[in-house]
Amino acid sequence: MRTLLWMACMLLSIVFGATFEPFEVDVTQQRIIRGSGSIDHLEPLRHPAPPEYSYLVQFVSTPTTSGEGHYVVLLRDSAGRYLLRTATNERWTLPSRIPATEAELEIPESLAAILYQIWANAILEVRYDRTGYGGMDGTLYTFSTFVRGLGFLHGCVWSPDEDTPPGWLVAGGERLARFTRFPARDTAAPGLPVEFKRLESDMAALRERLFDHWAEKRQSP
Repeated sequence: MRTLLWMACMLLSIVFGATFEPFEVDVTQQRIIRGSGSIDHLEPLRHPAPPEYSYLVQFVSTPTTSGEGHYVVLLRDSAGRYLLRTATNERWTLPSRIPATEAELEIPESLAAILYQIWANAILEVRYDRTGYGGMDGTLYTFSTFVRGLGFLHGCVWSPDEDTPPGWLVAGGERLARFTRFPARDTAAPGLPVEFKRLESDMAALRERLFDHWAEKRQSP
C-alpha cells in the first residue's frame, strides 16, 4: 500500500511538474533577499488596506516622488447602475477614507462584468515572492475587489515592467482613470457610444491576455 501511495505521488509530481524547493532562510537575519527586477503577479498588501465598502473594483496609484495618483472605483448603486468614480490620490498616501468623487460615469453592465472578472481573477493570483521587489522611487499600485463568500480581497505591485501581467493591469487601471474623467463620448453611432465600445473591446482583450497567461503558467513545469 505504501509503495502504491508513493508511486501515485511521484506520478502526480511528474504530471503537474510540482517539485518543492525549500526556501533557504538565514536564522541570523544577516542575508538580504535581492530583487529579481521583474514580477509576474500581484503581491499581498504590506500596508493598511484602502477603504472597504460596497465596490466591485478598486484601483489606487500612490506615487512616492512627484505628481498625483489616481483613485478609481466601480460600484453598483441601489438603482442597479454601474458607476465608475475617480478622485485624486496624493503621493505617499494611501487613502484611509473614501475620497470625494471628482468624476463619475455610468457604464454598461457588460463592461462592468469584464472589469470585475479581471480584478477578481488577478487578485486571486496574489502570492508572496521568493525574491525581493520594490524600491524607494516609483509608484505603489493597489488592486481591490469584493466577492461574496470570500470578502474583501487585495493585491499590490510596485512600479512593474510594462510587458508583464501586473504592468498590463496597471495600464488598465490608469486607462479607467483617464476614461472616467475624459470619456470623449461620441454619439454618432447608434446604441452605446463609440468610446464605450472601444474601451469594452480593449478590456475584453486584456482579460483574455491575462487568462491565457495564467492558463499557460498552470501548464508549465
